[in-house]
Amino acid sequence: MPEHKSQDKTGRIFKQVLAVANEKLLDIAGLELVCETDAGAADEDDGDAAGASQSQAAAASQSQATAGRASSGGGSGGPRYMLVNRLPEVVTVPIGEVDEGYAIYLAFVEVVLAIITETQDSGDREPTWVTEDVLFGHLKSLGLERDSKLPAPADTDKVEQLVQKRLVSEAFLRRKKQRDHSDAYEYLVGARAILHRNQDKAGMFLDDLKKK
Repeated sequence: MPEHKSQDKTGRIFKQVLAVANEKLLDIAGLELVCETDAGAADEDDGDAAGASQSQAAAASQSQATAGRASSGGGSGGPRYMLVNRLPEVVTVPIGEVDEGYAIYLAFVEVVLAIITETQDSGDREPTWVTEDVLFGHLKSLGLERDSKLPAPADTDKVEQLVQKRLVSEAFLRRKKQRDHSDAYEYLVGARAILHRNQDKAGMFLDDLKKK
């Protein structure tokens, strides 16, 4: 709503419009626009996130993902919104119908999210950010070096770029610079991982993976 930007500096008008639009969207399509910050995300202090792997994110979203994004101000600096499926019976794609290369990428995403989740201190009230050294150390123990690529037929960037760029761009991860380390980052589970994943199926996948 750029034409109302000067009159709506607090975002009050936009929030009212969004609330009414969401009522209709939910009633007609079973969908809802949710701000990423409502899923526990926060503004990144990383200027690279907005420019990360746009073509990859777009291709993935068009072919497989259920997430969409919008900005209240029409620019990259505004809050990001995700289109969330609120239908009681979520529509899923059978594994046999998913492109094998993309399925490998999604499996990698689940492994990264599991590493971050399982390294959290259950006693902490707030989630703990996981440093790159810890995250890439676990991936290395699984045979995934920073400069390696996912197995064929997955056509992806190197593991380091996937974590630092694509997973952040696609909102699977949040990232910020480590304190006192200007060239290193730390990570937390992102809004899409919270809003667009079936936690039960993710758990079943990891349990099956551990057995192997």
